[in-house]
Amino acid sequence: MERDEIQFVSTQRNQQKLVYKGRCYTLKRMNRNDKCWICASGRRGCPGKLYTNLDATEVIRT
Repeated sequence: MERDEIQFVSTQRNQQKLVYKGRCYTLKRMNRNDKCWICASGRRGCPGKLYTNLDATEVIRT
């Protein structure tokens, strides 16, 4: 598996999580242009947000 590859995993509660560069993200919001994902660890030091296109096939910015 390539390190920069986007993957999706399902939780026990059937929520979808995005995995990118070894970190897990939860969908926070979606608008007409992109999706905003936030770090799912819940720890205070977890680095910010990840933005993808609407299909979540390409990372726009981190």
